[in-house]
Amino acid sequence: MEEISGAEPSQEIAHRPSTQLARTAPLNKQIQHYRSINELDLRQTLWTGMPAGFALALAQTGELATGLLAIPLLGIAVVSGVKLLRRRTKSVQAGQAEYKSGDYTAIQMWAPFLPALGWLVAIPLDFLGFEALETPPLISGVFGGLLFGAGISFGAWGMWNQAFRIGKRRIKKITEKQSLDGVSESRMEAVEENGDILGALVTAGAVDGNELSVASLGKLMDWDNEEIPALQARANELQSSGVVKISGQGLYQKAKHWQVTITPDGIRNIAQLGHR
Repeated sequence: MEEISGAEPSQEIAHRPSTQLARTAPLNKQIQHYRSINELDLRQTLWTGMPAGFALALAQTGELATGLLAIPLLGIAVVSGVKLLRRRTKSVQAGQAEYKSGDYTAIQMWAPFLPALGWLVAIPLDFLGFEALETPPLISGVFGGLLFGAGISFGAWGMWNQAFRIGKRRIKKITEKQSLDGVSESRMEAVEENGDILGALVTAGAVDGNELSVASLGKLMDWDNEEIPALQARANELQSSGVVKISGQGLYQKAKHWQVTITPDGIRNIAQLGHR
């Protein structure tokens, strides 16, 4: 077993996968690692979504020549999509127990109403007589492909990391005042000793009320069901130090159903540790 500095070998989970970082590795590295196995790869998603978008738009032009161009593009999208699916991301995301101010950007809030802008633009153009202008099929296919492809790609990619981005905004809101409330040496030591758990929770967006079950946490961390008691024990230690909060202990006997979230005090200690 790989030797872990600052911790006894007996404290490490047996048969830890070689791709898994040590529990005391820096939190940023933990987050990068868990995001790489939990989310869709943006480049691969673009290689799938953009050709699919262009194929769809070109096929809708009604022209044989542009329609034939859609065939190889569709083939590229299928091949890339198969590679994307074979990657088998963990797809673990925290549940959003409550909505808070700042969870979503202004663009996300207005996105459902964006299609109406097309009508607002089209009505005056029709009134001015521009509806009679014809757009070449290839140009309309290209512009339509850009819109469809970007929508498919970034829509799919965003679905897989939405919880992380919400958690990131909550972290920013908690730390923007640089308050030291709840910061202590013992809590920072707990953060440093449990970077793997906290990195996984941040990746899943389990921050400031958004909760992740112990079972899902174990899935993201590549821990077997037999190792859940060890994960439970470490989560309890983090709760005792005030870094995380566990709910559901009185409702469920099995620890895998308990819900975990990083507390605001935990976030401040994580931030303070990063300033060292």
